[in-house]
Amino acid sequence: MKTCVIIGAAPCENLDFIDKEILNNAFVIAADGGYTTACNAGVKVNAFIGDLDSNMVAPNCDDLTILPCVKDCTDVHTAILRAISDGYKKIILVGCTNGRADHYFANVALLELIAKNGAEGVIVDGGNEIRFISEGMYRVPRSKRYFSILPIDEEITGVTLIGFKYLLDKATLHRDYPSGVSNEWVRDIATVVIESGRALMIFSEDNQL
Repeated sequence: MKTCVIIGAAPCENLDFIDKEILNNAFVIAADGGYTTACNAGVKVNAFIGDLDSNMVAPNCDDLTILPCVKDCTDVHTAILRAISDGYKKIILVGCTNGRADHYFANVALLELIAKNGAEGVIVDGGNEIRFISEGMYRVPRSKRYFSILPIDEEITGVTLIGFKYLLDKATLHRDYPSGVSNEWVRDIATVVIESGRALMIFSEDNQL
């Protein structure tokens, strides 16, 4: 699958949680301060997009987009729009969780933008993977210890979970009663079905890098 990795400016100790084969074959966009993270990790950056507000000078990059500081989209948002326009079908966001909470929540919201444009989006860090889902059936390989499903809408209906420790059969989950937290896989590949509504799937570990 044609993959783009976008590295944001949120604090990120290293990029060891990203499969090296994925990094070597992906198109890597550094979103502003993410350029420093990429350089520290020895990751080749294919494109830079940012407003240089992270105390940076323009980086040494052939594909360079300098944005104004006053704008409607964040640097990560603009990088996602670039990836979508270029036809990438999988977009991996790193350096997008720690740091400012407003940017963290904005980045989670952007997963829906990615999905609406026919691509698969995931936010990853040392202990978590976050995905946006809506109506449909999903095959979910075991990748972390814990699995959670959290409604974005006031409620999601027809939720079926198969292959997990705690099963559901056409249940309704409510946003203000997050009972879908901290499930666990009992099969290598589980199944998630939603009949209506939007939600986040979150895979987590206790220990984060």
